[in-house]
Amino acid sequence: MLNFLRFLFGRYFWIQCGSELTYKGQWKSGCFNGYGHLKYKNGSEYVGQFVDGVKHGKGWYSSSSGYEYEGDWLKGKQSGAAKIQYKNGDVYTGEVKDSLRDGFGELYQVASTRNFKGCWNKDNLEGEVEIKEPAWTFKGKLDFQKSVGQGVLQYQDGSEYRGNIQNFKRHGKGQLQLKMGQKITGIWINNINVESAIILDNRGFRWSGDLENMQPVGHMRTTRPDGIFYDSFWRDGAMLQSISVSLKGVNKEKVLN
Repeated sequence: MLNFLRFLFGRYFWIQCGSELTYKGQWKSGCFNGYGHLKYKNGSEYVGQFVDGVKHGKGWYSSSSGYEYEGDWLKGKQSGAAKIQYKNGDVYTGEVKDSLRDGFGELYQVASTRNFKGCWNKDNLEGEVEIKEPAWTFKGKLDFQKSVGQGVLQYQDGSEYRGNIQNFKRHGKGQLQLKMGQKITGIWINNINVESAIILDNRGFRWSGDLENMQPVGHMRTTRPDGIFYDSFWRDGAMLQSISVSLKGVNKEKVLN
């Protein structure tokens, strides 16, 4: 008789199920089965599909702590395609398995304003990733524990860096191509210093030397398209001395500034 009453009235009226749960929805053989709405004593709730008393199919779950899950359920577990909003405001859209990010998906992180896209394994990104924030987009491989990686950084101003990074800054061997066509290749240190730099512009000039705070420092050699090269000495972004020498060593001129 109780199962009959649940089947008859359960989809229209709330039924108390023990001290912790109330339910309104479809029943079968005394179990939640089909579409239903489940409320917990602590304020959490679930709306969606049930099979034999467990969440199975499409459903939405909201916890009293602020966590929300909308997507697939498999035998009571969050598994399949889903959208998750965590209590800190982060949002994940993609594949999950046993309540963890697992498979392809995107995570937007509120605190860093970064969007992480790629293949996940038990909540961890692996292999090739795409990470965006307002100032840049990174595509490549990244060791999240050490914050080092290798790939392409595309900046909002149109410039692009290919090489090694650390904490999403240019660090290690790499090449920066500026929007106007200038290329800077060398060993980068903390984004703005470059050792053994080679600088090429769209007019065919070539500079070789070191950069400090993106400015020439110490000895710098400049080679013109016609083969004449200049040895110059720099400090604090200013050239102190320049010597021009032809490739044949015939015409030499020393200019002191």
